[in-house]
Amino acid sequence: MEQAKTFDEAILSVEQQRSKKVFLWELGMQVASMGFGEKYTSIDQMWTLQLTFGQLASGAAAQPFKTVADYQNWLKRLDGYLAWLDTAQNRMLEGIAKGYVLPKSLIAKVVPQLAAMTKSPVESHLFYVPIRNLPESFTAAEKKELTTAYAAVIGEKVIPAYKKLHNFMATTYMPKEEKVLV
Repeated sequence: MEQAKTFDEAILSVEQQRSKKVFLWELGMQVASMGFGEKYTSIDQMWTLQLTFGQLASGAAAQPFKTVADYQNWLKRLDGYLAWLDTAQNRMLEGIAKGYVLPKSLIAKVVPQLAAMTKSPVESHLFYVPIRNLPESFTAAEKKELTTAYAAVIGEKVIPAYKKLHNFMATTYMPKEEKVLV
């Protein structure tokens, strides 16, 4: 941060000066947040991976769902994401023990977000949207294989993982709000 401050603004364009100020501000915010146990508050209502991943899963964001390989790759990514959900919950348990807990008002917004991801039938799940939009160019066999795989992963892994996390957030995490340090 100190090095960035040494750049002579006289040689920077107006746009570069503005970029420098934004960079220094963002860096300052990151440094300041390091002391607040951010790793113990993995899930919130606005900016965390479970929301980004849901957007990607919908097929309406940057994640491509155009080829059979795209669909298969997404299934592989789901395994990594589900591992992240477990890690996030474990970190939040550590946070509870250390007194790093997000305010109840924020978690009260997360709980319904998670509840929405626990719903059945599988065909109504957000992560199933790409199957409802399979390209016409896929063969019947490819469509059947992908549909079966997605239904199994969502029903056997995704929904149970969200149920576990929802239960944790609603019954274990939210009641700990009185110890807020963040």
